Amino acid sequence: MTWMTYPTVAAETIQFLDEVGAAASWAARSGGGQSVLLLLDTGFSGCGPFGLGAVPLQRSLEVVEECIHGTVGEERVLVAFAGGKLAVLVRRFGPRRAAALARRIQQSLAAARGVGGIVPAPLGSVGVRTVEPGTAPEDVLEEAWIALEEARTLGPGSVQVFDPEMLRRRRRRSALAEDLEASIRTSQVQLAYQPIVRLPTGAVSGAEALARWRHPVLGSIPPLEFIPLAEEFGLGPELAQLVVTTALGQLRAWTDSRSVGPGFTLSVNASNSQLASIVQTDALRHVLSTTGIDPESLAVELTEESFVSGTETDTAAMRRLRALGVGLHIDDFGSGYSSIGYLSRLPATLVKVDRTLLGDPAGNPRDRRLVAAVLDIVGAYGLEAVFEGIENAGQAEELWRLGAVMGQGYHFSVPLHREAMTAFLRRRHLPTQGH
Repeated sequence: MTWMTYPTVAAETIQFLDEVGAAASWAARSGGGQSVLLLLDTGFSGCGPFGLGAVPLQRSLEVVEECIHGTVGEERVLVAFAGGKLAVLVRRFGPRRAAALARRIQQSLAAARGVGGIVPAPLGSVGVRTVEPGTAPEDVLEEAWIALEEARTLGPGSVQVFDPEMLRRRRRRSALAEDLEASIRTSQVQLAYQPIVRLPTGAVSGAEALARWRHPVLGSIPPLEFIPLAEEFGLGPELAQLVVTTALGQLRAWTDSRSVGPGFTLSVNASNSQLASIVQTDALRHVLSTTGIDPESLAVELTEESFVSGTETDTAAMRRLRALGVGLHIDDFGSGYSSIGYLSRLPATLVKVDRTLLGDPAGNPRDRRLVAAVLDIVGAYGLEAVFEGIENAGQAEELWRLGAVMGQGYHFSVPLHREAMTAFLRRRHLPTQGH
């Protein structure tokens, strides 16, 4: 068995690809015999993102080597490792057996956890590509990567064998991403605004700006599709900049026309990568300056997951936003994390309570107690709360009776495009400072 650094060293990359090519040639000579390439996420990266030293790392790789050798024999395998990825080329081995081998390698990595007293990242996924007659080595590697990406979407530890449909889906997504990039750069991605109102008066206290994209051929693309697409293809920062710039320009127009009054807050959604982009450039400061918008009239919404899983860099970016005066809202509060300790550690100003915690507080005593408990927790940390997903007057009235101040949902309004939102604002009482 041969270990090499892959794919960071050009000469060894070529050597590995040569071996893949040799396996394809053997498949042709043997009349259709197969070999397979397995690409695994190991949880290790260099000496390890978790501080894994060289000795424990080497021992863990030796455990994997022993597993592979015991399963298929040393003379039939070539292994390469770098950047947390393990590439395993197994000669004269079919894809069905390869999936079982992948499982055994995963189990070996699990057994190696804790070597040297340090636990590496959870097991990653596996992509499998059959090395068939006439296949180019570069294509085999690319398609193993595609299978690995497909496996990742299924969750940690998943194994996927490459299928041509995966490549077709990938190409469609790439083409769609190119169209999205063009739409972002020509400002064709537009915004809709969903009001946030005070209970029970219905006075508008703010709005959430939501990106909307209408593809010239495919029509409206749901945000749950194009926003992850933007993140996947590195377009998230550009999308965030467009949303912030457009939202602040619209807020300026509403302020000048007196459609909104003092205390109105416009919030925009951002992922951790988008947050870093917003803070690390001067774009936000420049737009605030050129529009003359008070930073306190803008808020950035991050999901609860982003708050909990964010790095020290993310936390620093949040604190810089707050230092600038921009609000920081926790979105989807209560949607998946039981720990609330982060409320005291991070500079949030408002919590948006996920609709799953609302239920029917007017008719269900358990839901009523849950809402009251959430209000107590949020209030204990000195934060404001907005309840999302309000769909009827009964929910709104009971929330007010329990002490909630603000709400958002279809009971008040669906997300509205600029003209409809402007008309909505003019029909409502203008918000004022305070409650």
